[in-house]
Amino acid sequence: NLAHEPVAVSIGGRHDISAIPRIIPVCEAMVALCLADHLLRQKAIA
Repeated sequence: NLAHEPVAVSIGGRHDISAIPRIIPVCEAMVALCLADHLLRQKAIA
């Protein structure tokens, strides 16, 4: 603050540190992108 007084900081909300529930959809999306990329490259070569 402008008066240089100490203030209390409060952080609200939900902050999950666990990434486990989000890992599976992210991995599925990455695999789908890789497979699509390889399919497009294969069709471009052939």
